Amino acid sequence: MRLRARLKILKDRLTGLVVLHMRPALRAQLLADWTESGTSLPERSQPLFQVLSKAIDAEYYAPGTTTLRREALKALCMGSDSGVRWAQKYLKRGFPDHVTQEIGMFTYLEEALSSTTGETVHQLACCSGREVAYYAQKYPQHDFIGSDVDREIVDWLRAQWAGISNLRFETLSIETSRSEDWENLSSTLLVASGGLHYMDHASLARFFSQARESAREILLSQPCDVAFRPNENSQSHPRIQLSWNHPYKALLQNAGWTLKKSSEYIPSQHLTAKNYSAWGTFKTN
Repeated sequence: MRLRARLKILKDRLTGLVVLHMRPALRAQLLADWTESGTSLPERSQPLFQVLSKAIDAEYYAPGTTTLRREALKALCMGSDSGVRWAQKYLKRGFPDHVTQEIGMFTYLEEALSSTTGETVHQLACCSGREVAYYAQKYPQHDFIGSDVDREIVDWLRAQWAGISNLRFETLSIETSRSEDWENLSSTLLVASGGLHYMDHASLARFFSQARESAREILLSQPCDVAFRPNENSQSHPRIQLSWNHPYKALLQNAGWTLKKSSEYIPSQHLTAKNYSAWGTFKTN
């Protein structure tokens, strides 16, 4: 029985590698349902999706995998049409929703926006745009930018939210961006609701350092495993499906940010994962 189980594991690994590296048409067909974790595929295709997903995770989380290769793997899963479907899925949830008031970052954001005028708020990896569009309409005295790595998503966002005069959308890769890429995206407040947990440790450390050049404050809301402690850990740990647990406090402080506030929220229906929120500030001399 043990031998049979081992042979099945080896067969699944080999099948996943073959689909990933040698069957691009089948890979694309399976990954088109990545946003639904393969659950919308025909029943006979779901086991194939699972072995492909495990093959991608194995390469993605391998210590020797470069950031560029990780970005290529993410593009296979979340780019182009798949990314637009992901955005449409989140748009259907609406905003605010039943957990918005439980997530500390949105409380911090309301506090920051209600006490000032003339700020420029930039939401990174804005996905559906539902959050940045909501705040742009609620706070017309501020300017808002939404960015995403994928051109197809940005084109969709521009069409979806056309008519909001104080909101624009731009393409930006926060993993591989250079200082000059931020020149037309300068803001006083950076907001990251998700997105950062898909960056590896080195990329996120570099991003927090670069972000000092374009903003005075940063708000973030990111998922992580319940047992992980973002304010106490010092190293990033793999999760699943390209996501990471990150030591956000250490990464922010190492990049020169001061952690003003932080909080955690565990949804009652999701006892294995939690939300971590933080508000970082940076003062120039």
